Amino acid sequence: RALGGSLDHFTVASVLCELVMRLAPEHRDDDLFRVLRDGLDALHTRARSTAPGIGLEHVWNLVAALGFRPELEHCMACGEPIGEERARFDYAAGGLVCSRCAPSGPGLDADELRELRALVAGGTSRNGAGRQAGWLADFIRYHLTEGANLRSLEFLKRLG
Repeated sequence: RALGGSLDHFTVASVLCELVMRLAPEHRDDDLFRVLRDGLDALHTRARSTAPGIGLEHVWNLVAALGFRPELEHCMACGEPIGEERARFDYAAGGLVCSRCAPSGPGLDADELRELRALVAGGTSRNGAGRQAGWLADFIRYHLTEGANLRSLEFLKRLG
């Protein structure tokens, strides 16, 4: 019931469940089940408290458990390390593209880049969902569902 009191937390829980229902392997996968359970438990606890963040890190954890963690340290085009410089999150390429290889298009500033890296590593968001939820939804749609539309992804894109 606590999740039902927060549209944000309920949306993230829905994404977790829908991903597992649609993409889990047919064989037993204890690691995937643990990631799902831990994510739902954490969302439930967060919804009952005033803890910051909406839980995008749990979706990124599940994405990684399914084998689709994005590359955030090296440019997907040239392979050069990406520090705190401005970069673009290219969900189709599977990670970051440096400003030299992708001079146009929406880029991440240093704060957004730090936040994306923190979320993918399992940390919480300090700034709400914002563009992070949209990037996550686009990444999932492209890599995990191969363009199929999960109902919960539309809600995820609207968070922020």
